Amino acid sequence: MNLIWITPAEEAVEPSSTQTTTAAVFAGGMISDTVTVEPSSFVIAADSGYDNARAARTAVDVLVGDMDSISVDGLAEAEALGVSVVRLPEDKDATDLEVAIDTALRLGATHITIYGGEGGSIGHLLGVALGLAGDQWKEACIVWRIGGAIVYRSLPSSPITVHTDVGSVVTVLPIGNATGVTSTGLRWPLEDSELPRGTSRGLSNIATEPVVSISLDTGALLVVFEETDIE
Repeated sequence: MNLIWITPAEEAVEPSSTQTTTAAVFAGGMISDTVTVEPSSFVIAADSGYDNARAARTAVDVLVGDMDSISVDGLAEAEALGVSVVRLPEDKDATDLEVAIDTALRLGATHITIYGGEGGSIGHLLGVALGLAGDQWKEACIVWRIGGAIVYRSLPSSPITVHTDVGSVVTVLPIGNATGVTSTGLRWPLEDSELPRGTSRGLSNIATEPVVSISLDTGALLVVFEETDIE
């Protein structure tokens, strides 16, 4: 086992000489979506996310966390398999999942898919959603597969284009105030629109084309596709 004790957490894992461009990050809580991890992806588990990876029959490269929620069998298996373990202190300013995402970025990932997070703390659930819109990860493409839906984030520097089924339900949620919001492929299009904090205007739109694109000038958006067959 490669055991690493770290303070601060960001210094735990150094980039490898053969960096990957895609990573899968497993969070705790439940996973109700189908897990499809590319063979070339680097896999990182956040604490009890390791148990979710085990259930999905997915090998883990790095396990991070304070190990307060992983099962005894899961931790023993990780140790026996020689998984790199980043053991975090309980008192820290970032969640295990945030450290897992940061680790993926340090390892060269530019596209990150998050699995899990359902059925646990509502605070953690909302924290993950809001964290996706933060500037700290703006250089990476991050999507969150949860509950049969996929959550994307759109920033001024990273508009999104998603292939989906006609009829898919699409929700556009502003985090704070968003301006210059423009969409294509939706029944109720947004054209250089302003979505102020707290608006319900972007709820439950409908895809009318197989490709939906969303961009904005300022602010941040979470875009939720509520169908499972999305690319």
